[in-house]
Amino acid sequence: MIINKNNLDKFWSILCLLILIGIGLIQHWYWKEFRFSGINIVVNIPSGATTREIARILKSNGLIKSENLFLFAAKLSGREKQLKPGTYTFSKNLTMFQIIDRLYRSLGISSKITFYENTSIKDYIKQLQKIGIDSTEFIEATKNIKLLREFGIEANSAEGYLFPDTYYISSDMSAEDLVRMLLKRFKQVFTEQHVKKAKEMGFSLHEIVTLASIIGAEVKEKEEAYLVSSVFHNRLKRGIPLQACPTIQYIIPDGPRRLLLKDLRIDSPYNTYLYKGLPPGPIGNPGKLALDAVLNPAKTNYLFFVSQGDGTHAFNETIEGHLQSKTVLDSIRMIHKIDQFKTKENQTQ
Repeated sequence: MIINKNNLDKFWSILCLLILIGIGLIQHWYWKEFRFSGINIVVNIPSGATTREIARILKSNGLIKSENLFLFAAKLSGREKQLKPGTYTFSKNLTMFQIIDRLYRSLGISSKITFYENTSIKDYIKQLQKIGIDSTEFIEATKNIKLLREFGIEANSAEGYLFPDTYYISSDMSAEDLVRMLLKRFKQVFTEQHVKKAKEMGFSLHEIVTLASIIGAEVKEKEEAYLVSSVFHNRLKRGIPLQACPTIQYIIPDGPRRLLLKDLRIDSPYNTYLYKGLPPGPIGNPGKLALDAVLNPAKTNYLFFVSQGDGTHAFNETIEGHLQSKTVLDSIRMIHKIDQFKTKENQTQ
């Protein structure tokens, strides 16, 4: 059979057209079928993983529906052997081809970072500097009023609402995206049910978070959180100043350190020794324990608590009992100083 050149050209033209139509339909189908919803999904692609192993990982995380279709799409894109390892944060609504593109260009490779409970924005910045996030942009994002209102936060700063947890931060993530992610996590933990309970107790969301930040800063032993909460609730009801040392630590420039009497005289609305009630806002970012404790204080008549030098506190209803407990702490401190002196003396001999 003789095939002339015109027929051959028509054949190749039709074949190319069919291939292009097929690719278009595949992309449209992927766009329709392979998007997912919900929070960001973190995926680790280990070094040396084959394309099939990558497909298996993606499928197990619910990012694709078919390993074979992923392999076909990777081959069709020409990037089958060029997908890079790393830890990725895949946002919602990515198509299969978009996932392949990110793996090929190493987009969204993430750094793991942990923000600790009851630490402030200043402490967060120290963590972010380790992975190259611009601190100025981050601070500006925490004061973005439009962003705060988006999450129902009636405050001028995100302090207190940047939920402490472990996060995977993408290299292409902006400071605003990062703040939004932390605020979303806060809303996942502190739900509308919690906000409703706060209102029933006579507190706004901001007041509850502020008090939680103080409770979290005071507590080292978890079981004491609800007792400390009861002390502060009882003081607020009776109009007694909270006299919380962490609020002073928040305003001194060289803290944290042992407080001096002159520190307690600093004229600041955050000074709970001088001013009754709650300070203007949170002094840190409380975790789940402190947020739960502030909504569920223990039923006590305690008005005082003082450290016992071992991470625990002594709780009292009267000033007499409180002063006696302080005497115990002073004795412990004196014994500690004597031990330190003896140690230095032995070292010089």
